[in-house]
Amino acid sequence: MKPGSSLLTTGQIAKLSSVHINVVKKWIGDGLLTAYRLPAGHFRIEKNHYLRFLKTTGMPLPPELRDFSPRSILAIDDDVAQLELVDDYLSSIGFTVATATDGHHGLIQIGALKPDLVLLDINMPKLNGFDVLNALQKQEETPEIVVMTGECDDHLTERLNRYNVRRILHKPFSLAELGETTNFLQAALA
Repeated sequence: MKPGSSLLTTGQIAKLSSVHINVVKKWIGDGLLTAYRLPAGHFRIEKNHYLRFLKTTGMPLPPELRDFSPRSILAIDDDVAQLELVDDYLSSIGFTVATATDGHHGLIQIGALKPDLVLLDINMPKLNGFDVLNALQKQEETPEIVVMTGECDDHLTERLNRYNVRRILHKPFSLAELGETTNFLQAALA
Protein backbone atom coordinates (compact mmCIF):
# COMPACT_ATOMS: atom_id res chain seq x y z
CA MET A 1 0.00 0.00 0.00
CA LYS A 2 1.40 3.38 -1.01
CA PRO A 3 1.76 5.81 1.89
CA GLY A 4 -0.96 8.44 1.72
CA SER A 5 -3.05 6.46 -0.78
CA SER A 6 -6.77 6.62 -0.09
CA LEU A 7 -7.66 3.62 -2.30
CA LEU A 8 -7.09 -0.03 -1.50
CA THR A 9 -7.17 -3.13 -3.68
CA THR A 10 -8.89 -6.37 -2.70
CA GLY A 11 -5.44 -7.92 -2.28
CA GLN A 12 -4.36 -5.18 0.13
CA ILE A 13 -7.54 -5.56 2.16
CA ALA A 14 -7.10 -9.34 2.22
CA LYS A 15 -3.58 -8.90 3.58
CA LEU A 16 -4.65 -6.24 6.13
CA SER A 17 -7.58 -8.40 7.29
CA SER A 18 -5.61 -11.69 7.25
CA VAL A 19 -8.14 -13.36 4.94
CA HIS A 20 -8.13 -14.80 1.42
CA ILE A 21 -8.88 -12.38 -1.44
CA ASN A 22 -12.06 -14.32 -2.24
CA VAL A 23 -13.39 -13.48 1.23
CA VAL A 24 -12.94 -9.78 0.46
CA LYS A 25 -14.74 -10.22 -2.87
CA LYS A 26 -17.59 -11.97 -1.00
CA TRP A 27 -17.81 -9.04 1.44
CA ILE A 28 -18.14 -6.74 -1.57
CA GLY A 29 -20.66 -9.01 -3.28
CA ASP A 30 -22.75 -9.24 -0.11
CA GLY A 31 -22.79 -5.44 0.21
CA LEU A 32 -20.81 -5.43 3.47
CA LEU A 33 -17.87 -3.55 1.99
CA THR A 34 -18.43 -0.66 -0.42
CA ALA A 35 -16.25 -0.78 -3.53
CA TYR A 36 -16.27 0.33 -7.13
CA ARG A 37 -15.20 -1.64 -10.17
CA LEU A 38 -12.58 -0.46 -12.66
CA PRO A 39 -13.22 -1.00 -16.40
CA ALA A 40 -10.90 -4.03 -16.31
CA GLY A 41 -13.07 -5.60 -13.56
CA HIS A 42 -10.81 -5.02 -10.56
CA PHE A 43 -12.23 -3.49 -7.38
CA ARG A 44 -11.01 -0.41 -5.50
CA ILE A 45 -12.09 0.39 -1.97
CA GLU A 46 -11.75 3.78 -0.32
CA LYS A 47 -9.92 3.67 3.00
CA ASN A 48 -12.77 5.34 4.86
CA HIS A 49 -15.19 2.64 3.58
CA TYR A 50 -12.81 -0.09 4.77
CA LEU A 51 -12.47 1.60 8.18
CA ARG A 52 -16.27 1.85 8.50
CA PHE A 53 -16.52 -1.86 7.55
CA LEU A 54 -14.03 -2.74 10.31
CA LYS A 55 -15.96 -0.70 12.84
CA THR A 56 -19.34 -2.15 11.80
CA THR A 57 -18.11 -5.75 11.94
CA GLY A 58 -16.03 -5.30 15.09
CA MET A 59 -12.85 -6.40 13.34
CA PRO A 60 -9.59 -4.98 14.73
CA LEU A 61 -7.88 -2.04 13.07
CA PRO A 62 -4.71 -3.25 11.29
CA PRO A 63 -1.52 -1.66 12.69
CA GLU A 64 -0.73 -0.23 9.23
CA LEU A 65 -3.84 1.95 9.43
CA ARG A 66 -3.59 3.12 13.03
CA ASP A 67 -2.23 6.54 11.96
CA PHE A 68 -5.16 7.04 9.60
CA SER A 69 -8.07 8.62 11.37
CA PRO A 70 -11.28 9.75 9.69
CA ARG A 71 -11.95 13.47 9.69
CA SER A 72 -14.32 14.64 12.39
CA ILE A 73 -17.29 16.96 12.09
CA LEU A 74 -19.35 18.58 14.82
CA ALA A 75 -22.87 19.66 13.86
CA ILE A 76 -24.47 22.26 16.15
CA ASP A 77 -28.18 22.85 15.57
CA ASP A 78 -31.27 23.00 17.79
CA ASP A 79 -33.28 21.12 15.14
CA VAL A 80 -32.85 17.49 16.22
CA ALA A 81 -34.27 16.11 12.95
CA GLN A 82 -31.73 18.18 10.99
CA LEU A 83 -28.92 16.89 13.23
CA GLU A 84 -29.97 13.27 12.71
CA LEU A 85 -30.06 13.71 8.92
CA VAL A 86 -26.64 15.39 8.88
CA ASP A 87 -25.18 12.78 11.25
CA ASP A 88 -26.54 9.82 9.25
CA TYR A 89 -25.34 11.19 5.92
CA LEU A 90 -21.86 12.27 7.01
CA SER A 91 -21.29 9.04 8.94
CA SER A 92 -22.29 7.08 5.84
CA ILE A 93 -19.55 8.75 3.80
CA GLY A 94 -16.85 8.04 6.36
CA PHE A 95 -16.71 10.96 8.78
CA THR A 96 -16.71 10.77 12.55
CA VAL A 97 -19.68 12.91 13.56
CA ALA A 98 -20.71 14.45 16.87
CA THR A 99 -23.70 16.70 17.54
CA ALA A 100 -24.81 19.40 19.94
CA THR A 101 -28.23 21.03 20.25
CA ASP A 102 -27.10 24.46 21.42
CA GLY A 103 -24.09 26.75 21.26
CA HIS A 104 -23.06 26.16 24.87
CA HIS A 105 -22.75 22.39 24.43
CA GLY A 106 -21.24 22.99 21.01
CA LEU A 107 -18.36 24.99 22.49
CA ILE A 108 -17.75 22.27 25.05
CA GLN A 109 -17.66 19.67 22.26
CA ILE A 110 -15.28 21.81 20.18
CA GLY A 111 -12.88 21.98 23.12
CA ALA A 112 -13.15 18.27 23.89
CA LEU A 113 -13.21 16.79 20.38
CA LYS A 114 -11.14 19.26 18.34
CA PRO A 115 -13.23 18.61 15.19
CA ASP A 116 -11.88 19.37 11.73
CA LEU A 117 -15.16 21.06 10.73
CA VAL A 118 -18.07 22.62 12.61
CA LEU A 119 -21.47 22.88 10.95
CA LEU A 120 -23.04 25.76 12.88
CA ASP A 121 -26.65 26.92 13.00
CA ILE A 122 -27.09 30.64 13.71
CA ASN A 123 -30.44 30.76 15.54
CA MET A 124 -30.23 28.58 18.66
CA PRO A 125 -31.10 28.80 22.36
CA LYS A 126 -28.57 29.53 25.13
CA LEU A 127 -25.68 30.60 22.88
CA ASN A 128 -26.48 31.36 19.26
CA GLY A 129 -24.14 30.87 16.30
CA PHE A 130 -22.69 34.38 16.58
CA ASP A 131 -21.86 33.74 20.26
CA VAL A 132 -20.01 30.60 19.20
CA LEU A 133 -18.18 32.46 16.42
CA ASN A 134 -17.17 35.21 18.87
CA ALA A 135 -15.83 32.64 21.34
CA LEU A 136 -13.88 30.85 18.60
CA GLN A 137 -12.31 34.11 17.40
CA LYS A 138 -10.51 34.32 20.75
CA GLN A 139 -8.86 30.91 20.32
CA GLU A 140 -5.54 30.32 18.58
CA GLU A 141 -6.58 27.15 16.75
CA THR A 142 -10.07 26.84 15.39
CA PRO A 143 -11.83 24.33 13.18
CA GLU A 144 -13.20 25.14 9.75
CA ILE A 145 -16.70 26.63 10.08
CA VAL A 146 -19.68 26.18 7.78
CA VAL A 147 -22.78 28.11 8.80
CA MET A 148 -26.20 26.52 8.30
CA THR A 149 -29.07 28.99 8.30
CA GLY A 150 -32.62 29.44 7.12
CA GLU A 151 -32.07 33.20 6.82
CA CYS A 152 -31.13 34.58 3.45
CA ASP A 153 -30.40 38.27 3.63
CA ASP A 154 -27.48 40.55 2.84
CA HIS A 155 -27.21 41.81 6.44
CA LEU A 156 -26.57 38.27 7.72
CA THR A 157 -23.99 37.61 5.00
CA GLU A 158 -22.31 40.91 5.81
CA ARG A 159 -22.14 39.98 9.51
CA LEU A 160 -20.75 36.51 8.74
CA ASN A 161 -18.04 37.99 6.52
CA ARG A 162 -16.42 39.36 9.70
CA TYR A 163 -15.65 35.79 10.77
CA ASN A 164 -13.54 33.01 9.31
CA VAL A 165 -16.50 31.14 7.78
CA ARG A 166 -15.72 28.75 4.95
CA ARG A 167 -19.24 28.64 3.52
CA ILE A 168 -22.89 29.41 4.22
CA LEU A 169 -25.37 26.59 3.61
CA HIS A 170 -28.91 27.91 3.25
CA LYS A 171 -31.61 25.66 4.70
CA PRO A 172 -33.10 23.57 3.39
CA PHE A 173 -29.98 22.22 1.69
CA SER A 174 -29.59 18.91 -0.11
CA LEU A 175 -27.33 16.07 0.94
CA ALA A 176 -25.41 16.68 -2.31
CA GLU A 177 -24.70 20.26 -1.18
CA LEU A 178 -23.61 18.96 2.21
CA GLY A 179 -21.31 16.44 0.51
CA GLU A 180 -19.80 19.15 -1.70
CA THR A 181 -19.21 21.28 1.39
CA THR A 182 -17.15 18.51 3.02
CA ASN A 183 -15.15 17.57 -0.11
CA PHE A 184 -12.14 19.55 1.12
CA LEU A 185 -11.87 17.22 4.13
CA GLN A 186 -12.04 14.13 1.92
CA ALA A 187 -9.30 15.58 -0.30
CA ALA A 188 -7.09 16.09 2.77
CA LEU A 189 -7.25 12.33 3.42
CA ALA A 190 -5.88 11.39 0.00
